[in-house]
Amino acid sequence: MAIGFETETSRLGSKDCYFHSLAEELQPKRDKMADFLQEVGIVPVVPEGGYFMIADYTELGEGRSSGSSSGSSSRSSSSSSSSSSSSSSSCSTM
Repeated sequence: MAIGFETETSRLGSKDCYFHSLAEELQPKRDKMADFLQEVGIVPVVPEGGYFMIADYTELGEGRSSGSSSGSSSRSSSSSSSSSSSSSSSCSTM
């Protein structure tokens, strides 16, 4: 790997450099992804020199109601109380 980096650093100013060609290859893909995300209502944060893209999708969930989450919290509290009682009983039998 070190030999590859040495080879490419000697080519940094030319079009043959891997790092230069990689950026040229990935930029159209980045732009296509950003355009697609915007078309479906997601706001992308377009990176200037990174591989990953962050996207804000909060506007997609604005029309949803928050009432559905209450049922899951009551289930989780009842399951946690039953698991805590079983763990305390297993500790007392040891």
